[in-house]
Amino acid sequence: MPRFTFIWLLLFTGLLTAASAADPVLLRLQTASSEPPPFTVYLTVEDAGEQPLPDLALTPSQFSTTIGAQRATVTAIEPFAKAGEGIAYLLLVDISRSLREAQFSKLRQALGDWIAALNDRDRAALLTFGDDVRLVQDFTANKAALQAHLAHLQPSDGQTRLYLGLLRALELSRRQDAGLPRRRVIVLLSDGQDDFAGSATLEEVQQALRDTHTPIFALGLLDPPRTPAKDIALKALGTLARQSGGAYRGLGDQPLPVAYADLRRRIEQAFVLRLDCPACVADGRPQRLQI
Repeated sequence: MPRFTFIWLLLFTGLLTAASAADPVLLRLQTASSEPPPFTVYLTVEDAGEQPLPDLALTPSQFSTTIGAQRATVTAIEPFAKAGEGIAYLLLVDISRSLREAQFSKLRQALGDWIAALNDRDRAALLTFGDDVRLVQDFTANKAALQAHLAHLQPSDGQTRLYLGLLRALELSRRQDAGLPRRRVIVLLSDGQDDFAGSATLEEVQQALRDTHTPIFALGLLDPPRTPAKDIALKALGTLARQSGGAYRGLGDQPLPVAYADLRRRIEQAFVLRLDCPACVADGRPQRLQI
């Protein structure tokens, strides 16, 4: 059966009037779904510093939307926290020796806290990337299974196939399994460097993001000494995250568990739009969504 596919999603910067102020804000679209109807769009409203504004009192009349050549109507908007939906998390874990054992121990703790905080509607999958990319746990609500797999991970590999890991995560995010939440999110910690000769490239990931608009929420790890190559790699990771509709944050001196908790809050500070488009026809061709 033909489905709607959104591969080009564009949101304009505009003015939204809140109760306390009228400031320029950015609408950052994370992902969109047409299954089941109505159309559902997940986005954040951000200030000039790209920080979410989750407490704005928004109304459907503030939005103008088209799908392809057809005008769509926003029938409802609400904070994600009130929508009663879950999230399908793709948790990417770097198992290369670029992470020291002490760092990896903190990473296990942070991801363990993330898994413990999953609600009944959430699902999570664990993927590792190093010498290869491996799905160690498919999407599940079983926290014990996720924690057991996490406990056995070690920084054991000599190389880092970051871009192949992102391609695999984007592929998995397209799954249409029954019971899998419509909202999909990729989460990772990385220094941005892919040192596997002949592996996937940055350009391939950028192309995949045009076809599969799944937000990447990334923490950037910079181990001293700082070098131009490390800066370039982290800049590329930040660009990917923002282009995807996600977010990037440099780790700095912040403890990993705290950084992951902050990242989770940012993911949850989204809005859900419901769209109605009676004239839209699912013909299998990609449609441009504009808000």
